[in-house]
Amino acid sequence: MLKMSYENPTGQQPGSVSHIDFYPRRKLPDLVAVDFWERHENLFELLQRANDYLVHRPSLTPIFAETVDVCMTKDCHDVNNESPSFHARGERPRYYAQGIRLWMSDNNLARSEEEPTQLGILNITPLCTFEDPEHLTGLQSEPVNVLLEHLNELPQQDEAFSLERIINVQSLNLEFSCKCRLQPERTVWKDRENARQTFVTMLRVFYLTGRRQFRNGHQKLVIQDFLPRVLCPELQGSKPQRPVLESFSMVFNGAREFERASHDNLHQIVSIQTMKFRQECLEIIDTEKTNFTEDNMRMYYIKYLRVVFRVDFSARSIMEVPVPFYSQPLRLNYKIFIPRLKKDPTLWKDAEFESTSDFEKRLTNWLAGNAHLRIISSESVTMRVFSGAEALEGLDTMHTWNRVIHHSTAAHTHHHNFLHGRTHHRHGVRYREASVARETFVMVLKIYYDGVEAVESTQDRQSEDALTDFMAARQAGTSCCVS
Repeated sequence: MLKMSYENPTGQQPGSVSHIDFYPRRKLPDLVAVDFWERHENLFELLQRANDYLVHRPSLTPIFAETVDVCMTKDCHDVNNESPSFHARGERPRYYAQGIRLWMSDNNLARSEEEPTQLGILNITPLCTFEDPEHLTGLQSEPVNVLLEHLNELPQQDEAFSLERIINVQSLNLEFSCKCRLQPERTVWKDRENARQTFVTMLRVFYLTGRRQFRNGHQKLVIQDFLPRVLCPELQGSKPQRPVLESFSMVFNGAREFERASHDNLHQIVSIQTMKFRQECLEIIDTEKTNFTEDNMRMYYIKYLRVVFRVDFSARSIMEVPVPFYSQPLRLNYKIFIPRLKKDPTLWKDAEFESTSDFEKRLTNWLAGNAHLRIISSESVTMRVFSGAEALEGLDTMHTWNRVIHHSTAAHTHHHNFLHGRTHHRHGVRYREASVARETFVMVLKIYYDGVEAVESTQDRQSEDALTDFMAARQAGTSCCVS
């Protein structure tokens, strides 16, 4: 059973923005002969809890919703909510849970006479086929653009459904098994359960229901992916090096310039999400691809930014002028919340980060101090800290790789021929996580908003600088580290 303190929204002041998390609760004991994931609430049971919460709080209006992945306790009984960080070994299984994070605004006006606004979820999964159905090999799945076409056709099939009701379109990876059907309603899964795991990418749509009126224009959803450019190639002369890619801030600026190019203001941002593409050998990056396979070996990922736009095609002739989404040009910006590093990692102890409650307090204070900003989108991202590209380039990097155990002292190279993923140490000092391919992950919160500049407190800035400064010292070689 989850602690109720984690089901209280972050702030309830009139006119403020708050959020609340709904994680799966355990329903059945271990003695019941069912799959482990069936012992917990499924996705639609979480949805019912979220809607019950809104019914009893009519002044709250949902503005955004997202799926959040969190690590579970070792016994797979509860969600680990005590810290925004966790540890995982790349070659050992671990349990994870999937919850719903609901963002709301408080208008301080109880709508008791109206039907309360409710939240709906729609899962759009790709059709999967096999080149060899007899041996179940050669998996083929519908690309992302086909999934988006299915979504855009829904208003024609159901007049009550409007694309303007959609508040988020999230791309999620769903574990695929040849022996069972796709199960997007699952909220608990076991990572590294098999030596090889196949995943299929699906679209999860969050939308609003109720008596609220939406305009039924000729609208369409469009997905635009922004990939980082290569600033420095990976091969320099005869010595292989890792490639240097654009940072997250540079890729975000490209997305912002793309949005500004829409001078007619007929492109409305629905969601912004950081995606990962597992690149094998010299494989061309195809963001339309909806299936990939992971194993216990080295894996290299390219990160990119996926933006979903709502486009208005209401004007049927040159004389007609559609109503713009925004009254003034959008001023797109972002804020990243990073867990504060309280104690540096040592030879015998892991790094210590602030608790979830302290992290939530900083978020609450920032939202209260920036009530003038309009929240557009949000995402919770799990990132490595002391391994992968993050250890060398910081949390702003747009590629990463996992850590694995190597049983020989010979240099082991990746498919791109640049050295990474090895377990070694510098300056004769090794962190506790090094020798067992152990990695530290933190939950990073990204908030995308409409506004010129957010108000930052000195305490909040110093809190996040602790981890940033530590990682910068590692990159400069002044801190003993493992990469």
